[in-house]
Amino acid sequence: MRIFLTSIQIRSTMNPMLSRVFWLLQTFLVINTTYSQSNLEETLARANKQFDLNAFNLALRTYEQVLKEQPTNTQALVRSGDCYFYLNRPQEALSWYERALQSNPAPSEVMFRYGRALMHTGDYVGAKKWFVAYTAVNNTIGQHYAQMCDFALQMSRREGIYRALNEPINTASADFAPAFYGDQLVYSSSRSDLKRRTNAKSSSDWTGSAYNQLFVTRRGPDGYLQNPTFLRDDLQNTFNDGPVSFSANKRRVAFCRNSFMDGTRQMPEKGMSLSLHIADAVEGKWVNERAFPYNGSDYATGFPHLSPDGNTLYFASDRPGGIGGWDLYVSTWNGSSWSTPKNLGAPINTPGNEITPFVDGDVLYFASDWHPGLGGFDIFRTELVDFGTPQVTHLGTGINSSRDDYGFVFDAQSGIGYLTSNRSGGRGHEDIWQVRKQVDEFAIETVDEQQRPVPFAEIDFSACSAAAGIRQTDATGRYTFQTPAGRANCQVTVRKEGYRPALLPIRTGGDKTLKAVLIAESSAARAASSPFSSGGQAPVAYSRTDDDIPVQMGAIERFTITVTDPSGRPVPGAEVNLTACELGIQRTDENGRAAFYYPAGSECNLVIRKDGHEDAFIALHQQAGRDLAVRLKTSSRVLYSGIVRDGNTNRPIADAQITARSRSDNHETLALSDANGRYTLQLKPNQDYDIFFEKDGYQKGSVAVFTVAPDDNLSYALSPARPATYSVTQPSSSPGMISIEDLGTAPSATPSKQKKSASPPAAKGEAFAIQLAANPEDFSASKLRRYSEFTSLGNLYTVREGNLYKLRLGAYTTREQADAVLVQISPSVKDAFVVRETQVNPEALVTEPPLSSSLAVKSPTAYSTTSSTLTPQKYAVQVASSAVDKPLRLNDYTRLSSIGNTYIRTENNFMHVRLGPWDTPTQAEAARTEAARLGFPGAVVVVEKAENPSSTLASAAPATTPNTYSTSSVTAPG
Repeated sequence: MRIFLTSIQIRSTMNPMLSRVFWLLQTFLVINTTYSQSNLEETLARANKQFDLNAFNLALRTYEQVLKEQPTNTQALVRSGDCYFYLNRPQEALSWYERALQSNPAPSEVMFRYGRALMHTGDYVGAKKWFVAYTAVNNTIGQHYAQMCDFALQMSRREGIYRALNEPINTASADFAPAFYGDQLVYSSSRSDLKRRTNAKSSSDWTGSAYNQLFVTRRGPDGYLQNPTFLRDDLQNTFNDGPVSFSANKRRVAFCRNSFMDGTRQMPEKGMSLSLHIADAVEGKWVNERAFPYNGSDYATGFPHLSPDGNTLYFASDRPGGIGGWDLYVSTWNGSSWSTPKNLGAPINTPGNEITPFVDGDVLYFASDWHPGLGGFDIFRTELVDFGTPQVTHLGTGINSSRDDYGFVFDAQSGIGYLTSNRSGGRGHEDIWQVRKQVDEFAIETVDEQQRPVPFAEIDFSACSAAAGIRQTDATGRYTFQTPAGRANCQVTVRKEGYRPALLPIRTGGDKTLKAVLIAESSAARAASSPFSSGGQAPVAYSRTDDDIPVQMGAIERFTITVTDPSGRPVPGAEVNLTACELGIQRTDENGRAAFYYPAGSECNLVIRKDGHEDAFIALHQQAGRDLAVRLKTSSRVLYSGIVRDGNTNRPIADAQITARSRSDNHETLALSDANGRYTLQLKPNQDYDIFFEKDGYQKGSVAVFTVAPDDNLSYALSPARPATYSVTQPSSSPGMISIEDLGTAPSATPSKQKKSASPPAAKGEAFAIQLAANPEDFSASKLRRYSEFTSLGNLYTVREGNLYKLRLGAYTTREQADAVLVQISPSVKDAFVVRETQVNPEALVTEPPLSSSLAVKSPTAYSTTSSTLTPQKYAVQVASSAVDKPLRLNDYTRLSSIGNTYIRTENNFMHVRLGPWDTPTQAEAARTEAARLGFPGAVVVVEKAENPSSTLASAAPATTPNTYSTSSVTAPG
């Protein structure tokens, strides 16, 4: 037993000598405590100094000393996360930010830093939650980055037109800043394996090398860069010169003196010491070096790019008076001096950072961490214009990643460029990546009947991609675009007020320059009233001669078509679709014949269709004769059709895109719904297809079919998209966008809760559910076991959308029900969110409020690693479920009595047939295996409450261990 005495008691019981010893000891303890506290503060100050000097590896070790003495020191936790982030190790930064967020109170800026690190790891859904929470601290920044997560999620799912390849010359050190040097490439590197004879520099004292040098290489026969050599000789060499840029004749060079540290991100946000210099190059030697006159001592200037003639200099600087952090500027040489730098202005420059300009003609490429991107710095493209507002374009995946991508240079003639990136999959800290453009280039020209250009016509790409939207031809009636190589396979619609719309096929193997002939509405009206559409006579669409033959520029040709089946028999009533030729649709007569007139030399693609046959496509301008014989192949395809409707109003939806994707080979068949909402698909027989329905302003939906027999009633109701609530301007509802409501409850660090308006009830056939997880493969029993504790709140089920299987809990008739359940499960499943389900089986609905769960309810924190459990709990095997108002065939389960006790638990208007319970999951898993062997392959292990369940088959006494099965029989009630 320990006895504690106060100082008064000690004085009354000790002799004077012992009393003096006690006071000396007490004084020593006070001094020691004060010294320890002082020592801790000194260590923290030293760590902060190292951090400010960008010595992040040293700072990490020093912060570690602080945290050994004081594990909850918030500043040390946050700065440790920052160190890992600046060292390009965002995954390791997460755990430190998570610990800092558990501080009370947690620094508000940690929410932003944590979201930023999540974004760098590609977790855009998780990142958005924290950016939304950060809006309470800084609304502008929080909203901007939350919307950037929307953009990143959508963009990351698209196939880019660039392919990035890691260059073999990269090392474990930093290799960066590529620049063209004639037909060679110059770049900087911190590599130390190549030695100079007069190398007096040594490595830094905290990580890697503090020095980098310039190297030169060229692309070899294999398409990759060859082993490099030093750019400058030993006598001329200086360290830390780069990035560089040369004029086309190599006689002028612009370069910057840098302080880049190998292993540390080259990011402006932590400060970069750069100064710009210019020199003349004579026989490879740099002479007459001079500082750029607009360098400054209190700001940085760097990342130069020289025009081909060397008289225009683009660069980046964080000089005062800019729009954001680092801005892009331009200065010109007048023969004796450089002009005052001109800021390139908005929208190129932003409140963030723009660096590494590269100009090719009138096209400017640059890197930005503010324009919507995938994370870190991304590469963008714009045109340098004297008037108007330039459009800034993100260059997509492949060239961009969730990490830093910058320093892009591009040779348009070869379609090959290079960039610097610290993305995963590289060889070192920063790597040189070769970028190859892989595209098919198309041009669309719009003309009228007289072959005169029709300017500013709309080109609707909705049938090709919902995200592509509507574009416009220029003043000459021309529009050019690119598609990923080998992937073009769709139709575009060309429209202009006063003209009939035209359809153009976009095919990788077809023509790359396409002409859309737009016919004026007045001409089309006369043509429609003529007997041509039914009797094969010429349309009244051109000027007429005395003999009533239509002419255009003095030439007109008559085409006849004879359509037969594979046996040569005429095919009457076949559709001769001349829509692309602006001549409408005809039908073949009883002899399988049709005729029409069309101007000589004009381009036209017609389509011949007949149910039960493959479509035939004919390019009229490529035919030698004018009497055409077309033999249709018998189609083995299965016809599917239906109507796309609005889920709320039941009205048909026009121009909805329907995509049927084969699960066997991923081949896609596209269709557009007409004005009545009807669509038609011809699919390969005996295959599994996923059919997706899309329309701007609606949530994407899908159904799965197995193509055995035709179905002319495969209709679908699209649900209107819910508007996001965090943005002043309504964001797009394109597939892949994350809405605030989908995110569920905000992170616990959110300072305030916004009042939520009541949600409307689900439309008929719809409901709400909670998505728990998504997986490329279907969920096995072992994966489902993690979520079995939630079965008291709803039904676990999976749906397949695209290439993912999605695990959901539900379904609930109102959004309020789903939100209430989400609050309970968020502590265990941090990324769960509410979704709207369409075409739900009414038997699967949880019509009453979910039962109160014993799951611990707490604020959902993304850093929590503990999951709440039902207490107490046992484990059972669920073999079947049925709605309470449906008959249950009890005899189907009597053979399970050899495994253990069989019983029924009723939850949320459903009856669950279960075996058990057992004390451990191992015992339950053994029983599940045996149940699967006996004919119940869908059996899953679930967590069961310890209370006795209601039973209609047998009592629910604790089950025997599966390897010693009970032999008691189970008798169904009579």
